[in-house]
Amino acid sequence: MPYEDPSDEDAPVCSVPMFTLTSRPAQFASFNPRSEKHGDESVPAADLKLVCNVAADALDAFDRGLRPLLFHKANAVDDDLADQGSEAPNLRFGERLLPSLRWGAKLAGYRMQFHVGTTGDHDVEIEDCAVNKFEFSPKEGGTVVITFRVQCHPDEHQAGRLSMLIGQQVDVSLTPPATGGDVTNEGEEGEE
Repeated sequence: MPYEDPSDEDAPVCSVPMFTLTSRPAQFASFNPRSEKHGDESVPAADLKLVCNVAADALDAFDRGLRPLLFHKANAVDDDLADQGSEAPNLRFGERLLPSLRWGAKLAGYRMQFHVGTTGDHDVEIEDCAVNKFEFSPKEGGTVVITFRVQCHPDEHQAGRLSMLIGQQVDVSLTPPATGGDVTNEGEEGEE
């Protein structure tokens, strides 16, 4: 079913809204360097695991039904002023829901950028990344912790810089391709 932004009637309809992060703090949980076979040639590759706490409306980039499934507005009279930032800040299932939900999409053609320092001179930017292995952990108050994997092909310099960032909180940007990219279900291609 196509996604249509109800706030902009003249906007073109795109087949899938794209997950995006712009200079967002994230925990760089792991960096797994490896190699991939491209024909007969071995090519350097890596899997990056990131954990990011974002507003629940980020779930709309995956499916418009996710946020209303997980969140609702309870007891409007008793709401705290801190909850005013989200129209539905309360967990619908509370403690009964398991801590995280896995989402089986694989997004291709992304640009990943680690913002290091204040000038941008030390940023690590990698093109043509795949983003997958999404896990959502909804939190009371209208936020969700999104854990995901970025599969990329860093060069020697980028791999060295990334290894120095493991375990740190770093600002990241994740930019979808201008053409909308390729979205597949994890089950369609198998695990990598």
